[in-house]
Amino acid sequence: MKVSQAIDFHLQYHQANSKKNTIKTCEFVFFRFSAQFGKRDLASISQEEALAGHEAVAFAGAIGQPDMHAGEVPCVYVELVDGADVTQEAIMAFAKTNIHERAAHPKHLEILDELPKTAVGKTFKPDLRKRAITRVFNAALVN
Repeated sequence: MKVSQAIDFHLQYHQANSKKNTIKTCEFVFFRFSAQFGKRDLASISQEEALAGHEAVAFAGAIGQPDMHAGEVPCVYVELVDGADVTQEAIMAFAKTNIHERAAHPKHLEILDELPKTAVGKTFKPDLRKRAITRVFNAALVN
């Protein structure tokens, strides 16, 4: 199933149940449906595409990191092209100007030597999530 099919499912379900005023239920079913089939969050796709537009960024992986107040906040890991010399602040400023949804602006950005990848070359997000969870929990334990 493609993301566009999942969105169509979401819209059809919403239209069928709009008389019952079940918008929250509909959104929950959509996200549960998307997660069940391994679909990526649309915000992470826009973050990765925006950061890939930077000349120094080779790959970007966006995830949701745990947050005590919001539940999850955006976190981005980037791999730079060979020989690139750019700071985290410069990439963060680029992200804020090129990611149009304010809620999707990354709250944490980290430059890695190499992003973890699967055998076919896709970014392996479970390793990035583990890294973010470890960092957040270690910071919480220190405080």
